[in-house]
Amino acid sequence: MLTKNILSNSFYTFTKLGIGFLVNVIIARILFDSSRYGLLALSLSYIDVLIVVFGLGSNGALVRFSQEQFDKNKLYDYVKENYSNVFTIHFFITILILLFRDYFSQLFFDSSNEYILLYLIIICFFTKTIQLWISSIFWGLNRFTFRGIVIITLPIIKILLLSFLYVLKSKGSLVNIVYIFIISELISSFLLLVLYKREFGNMPFKFFQKPSLLSPNVKTSFSFGLWSMFAGIGLLLMNLIDKIFIARYMDLETLGKYAILVMLVSYFTLSIMMISNVLLSNYLKLWEKNKSLVIYKINNIFYIVLSAITLGGICFSYFIDYFIKNVYGEIYLGLNYIVPFLLIAMIFNATYMLFGNLAAISKKPQLTAYSFAFGLVINLIGNFIFVPEYGIYAVVITTVISYLFISMAMCIFLYKNIKEFSLKPLFFTYASSLIIFYVC
Repeated sequence: MLTKNILSNSFYTFTKLGIGFLVNVIIARILFDSSRYGLLALSLSYIDVLIVVFGLGSNGALVRFSQEQFDKNKLYDYVKENYSNVFTIHFFITILILLFRDYFSQLFFDSSNEYILLYLIIICFFTKTIQLWISSIFWGLNRFTFRGIVIITLPIIKILLLSFLYVLKSKGSLVNIVYIFIISELISSFLLLVLYKREFGNMPFKFFQKPSLLSPNVKTSFSFGLWSMFAGIGLLLMNLIDKIFIARYMDLETLGKYAILVMLVSYFTLSIMMISNVLLSNYLKLWEKNKSLVIYKINNIFYIVLSAITLGGICFSYFIDYFIKNVYGEIYLGLNYIVPFLLIAMIFNATYMLFGNLAAISKKPQLTAYSFAFGLVINLIGNFIFVPEYGIYAVVITTVISYLFISMAMCIFLYKNIKEFSLKPLFFTYASSLIIFYVC
C-alpha cells in the first residue's frame, strides 16, 4: 500500500512540478525583466506566509483527523467549524488591506502604487486556502488520486492561459501575469469545490457563517496544528525575510535572479516533501505497534533520498548557468556563485523535513516548532546585521547556518524524546553537506 501511494503521489506531484516549472519559464520569458519577476516572487511569498499564519494550523489537523472524523460520519461538521474561524480572519484581513492599501503597498513592496499585487495577495489568500484544505482532506483520507487532481488543476489552468499570452506576444507586463494568476485561481477553486461535492455529496464548508470559536473540533485542531503551524511559519518566514532584505538592501534585479535559483533548488525540497507527506499518513498507525520498525524504515528512506539529492545537487551546480541562459534567458544570469550555499541549505532542510514527520508521527509536533525557532532567530538576526554590508553572501550564508541549527536541533530533540532514535542520520547530513561544499 505504501509503495502504491508513493507512486500515485509521485506521478501527480512530478506532474505538478513539471507544469509549475514550465509556468515559471513562460512567466520569466514574458516579463523578460528580473526586477518584475522579483516583485512577483515577493508577492507569492507574502501569500504563502499569510495562508499559514491565519490558517490556524487547520491544514495539518485536517491531514491528521480527516479519516477519524470520516469514520464517525462527522467530517462535514469538523471541516465547517474550522473553516468558519479562518474565513472570518480572511474577511477582516481583506477589509484592512483594502482600506489602507497605500500603507500596505509601501510596507510590502516599498512602493505606494503596487495595488495590483495587493489584489493578487487578497484573492490568492482566499482561493489557495480552499485548495489547500481540499488537498489536506484527501491526503488525510489517503485518497491520493483525488489529492493529485487537486494539486495539478491550478498549474494546468495557468499554463494554458500563459501559453495563450506568450503566443500573442513574447513580452508582457506584470499586470497581465497577475490577471492570469487571479483568473486561474478562481477557476481552479470552483472546479475543486465541484469535485469535492461530487465525491462527498456536499460542500466542505459554508462560505458565510458565524465563527465557531470554542467548539471541541476547533480546540482539537488548534491544539494539534499549532506546532506544525509554527514550524510552517518559520520555514516560509525565512524565505520571505531573505527576499525582503534583498529587495531593501540590494535591488529588485538581484531579487529576481535569486528567486529563479531558489525556485530551481526548491524542486529538490518539493520532491522530499512528496515522500515525507506519504510517510506521515501511512506510518501513523504502524507507530503504535512497532516504533523501531517505523524509525528503521524512515532512516533507510532518508539515506537513499539524501544520497540522491546530493548527487543531483552536484550535477545541478555544473549545468545551472547553461540551463538558465538557454531556458529562462541571459538576463537572469549572475548569481551562480551562491548555488553551493543554497544546495547545502537544502541538504540540512531535507533532514529537518523527513525527521519532522517522525515528530508528527510520534505525536510530538512541538519538536518541529522548537527546532525551527533556533533557525528563524539566527536568520533574522544574521540578515539584519550582515546583509546591509555584505549583501547576497550574507543572505545565503545566514540561510546555511540557520538550517544547520534547525536540522541539528530536530535530530537532538528526537534523540532525547525517542529512545529508538540515533544521531547517525545527522552525521550523514554533515558528510553530504561537506561533499557539496568541496565538489561544487
